[in-house]
Amino acid sequence: MMAYGVSAAVNSGLFEQVIVSSDDPEIGRVAKWYGAEFIERPPELASDTAKSIDAVTHVLRTLAERESAPITCAKSFPTARW
Repeated sequence: MMAYGVSAAVNSGLFEQVIVSSDDPEIGRVAKWYGAEFIERPPELASDTAKSIDAVTHVLRTLAERESAPITCAKSFPTARW
């Protein structure tokens, strides 16, 4: 299911960069296979009580450290039902 969302985002032409954040290396491998960049989440941001805004903030800080912070950001929930 995640592969479809990543592939759709990458192939949409709407984004310069598609990033997947997770603590699961297998999700990272799938994300990379479908053309996304993977940023590993620390354990405290991967719990059932973690907030998604904290995961987004982690990604933005990681990108800023790499000097590639985006101007805008969109968050997708690829497993959410529309």
